Amino acid sequence: MTIHDYFYSLPYRFRPEKAQGFSGIFHFILSGNQPAQFTVQINHSECTVSDGLHHTPDCVIETSSQLHIDIETEKANPQWAYMTGKIKVSNIAAMMQYLKLFKRFKPDYLQQQTPANTPKSPQKETTPTRKPQTGPLKGVRILDLSRLLPAPLATMLLADWGAEVIKIEDPHNPDDTRNYPPFIGNQSAYYLAVNRSKRSLQLNLRSPEGKAIFYNLLRTADIVVESFRPGVLQKLGLHYNEAKNINPRIIYVSVTGYGQTGDFATKAGHDINYLAQSGILGLNGISEDAISIPGAQIADVAGGSYLTAIACLLALQNRTLTNTGDHIDVSITDACLPLLSIPFATFFAEGKVPKPGNQLLSGVLPNYNVYQCADGKWLALGALEPKFWAGFCQMINRPHWVNAIIPHSEEAEMVKLELKKLFLTKSSQEWLTDAAHYDICLTAALSLQEAANHPLFEQRQMFTQFTHPAYGAFTAINQPLQFTQTNLPKGWAPPIKGEDTDAILQESGYTNATIQELKNKGIIS
Repeated sequence: MTIHDYFYSLPYRFRPEKAQGFSGIFHFILSGNQPAQFTVQINHSECTVSDGLHHTPDCVIETSSQLHIDIETEKANPQWAYMTGKIKVSNIAAMMQYLKLFKRFKPDYLQQQTPANTPKSPQKETTPTRKPQTGPLKGVRILDLSRLLPAPLATMLLADWGAEVIKIEDPHNPDDTRNYPPFIGNQSAYYLAVNRSKRSLQLNLRSPEGKAIFYNLLRTADIVVESFRPGVLQKLGLHYNEAKNINPRIIYVSVTGYGQTGDFATKAGHDINYLAQSGILGLNGISEDAISIPGAQIADVAGGSYLTAIACLLALQNRTLTNTGDHIDVSITDACLPLLSIPFATFFAEGKVPKPGNQLLSGVLPNYNVYQCADGKWLALGALEPKFWAGFCQMINRPHWVNAIIPHSEEAEMVKLELKKLFLTKSSQEWLTDAAHYDICLTAALSLQEAANHPLFEQRQMFTQFTHPAYGAFTAINQPLQFTQTNLPKGWAPPIKGEDTDAILQESGYTNATIQELKNKGIIS
């Protein structure tokens, strides 16, 4: 394939229904081993492509031909390429609109430029496979319309616990995490991290045929998990109010940044925004002049993933009592507030606004703090209770410090300064060796590499391996719950796009001929 093949397939991949009210002229300046220049003109329901640069552009895109091909073939993510400076865009808003106007490239589009198409090979028979056979959620079917991190991690945990999770993606606009580097084989490590033990169905929900397939699945489903902005499912005709007429027992769980109601409902956001809005970010750091971004996606996971899984389980239990479904509104930002239970308790009780680095559990106490050692590594001292602090004082031969931990006192500040100096006299391992004979809550601040190889997680079997014939082997974090009387399913590697499409449709009564016809129309993939 040449760069010309990709550009001159654009009119055949054009989605006019996405371009209503939109027009623009786009200049592409491509360098590298296939240097070229193209003008793409969008005029509502029409798309034209020509060699060279013509007319005044609304947007100029400069990149290499190879990167453009990688974007077309979904080996590279356009947003990632823009953020890393590998692609220069003069009008990012126009470019993002442009990207929504085209179906994913397939070699078949080149055949549409000839009078006759090459016949497709007969469809292979498939056998329904890959359904959990054990686990407390065995028999629960979840339709997963979510993307990115919060809700997909939740549905993966539900799959780990035995639910059948069908990940539904648009054939022309799949989950963005599939395109984020780094890659394992030809799959994004980010995608692999949160999508194991799921089945994959590529389905165009904007088409009447796609909606009909979704409605059929809805009749056999227990839960729908979605993370669109409020209003999107109404426009598609797939909202809970429509779904409950088809299946009164269906449960919808909608996961958004700010909830389904209120002035913020339709606002965009990410983990950092939810942390900021809830008050967590403003308290994270050593002082008001040095707040910091956490190294983990706390809002997305604690506020989004965990609460979504809880919502699904609660709704299932409630359905056993009422025999009806429900629509649960999960706001990630709302769900962050319980993480601040202690700081808010102080605020509501005393009327004082806590400050970063100035709370009992975030820097004030010498016995609940972090200290750097001689080797540059850090230790976490959590000797909060008097018995632990007394043991620590005994270990360091400072018995007179036992009562020197009154918050905000001069003595406590002095002890904290002295501890900073003391910890610098030994390496972290020397301190841990000394502490091995004491019960004092002293632990190393591990790097990810150290955590991945630590005996604690090895003994707890918290990392697991999977292998897929299409992209090879990878390691992932295991689900964290330990059951004593229940066998959990072993699970399987995250699916490639559309890996289970045929099997799922066959289970729903579609014939091979119908499935092939739907593929030819681009309804499924």
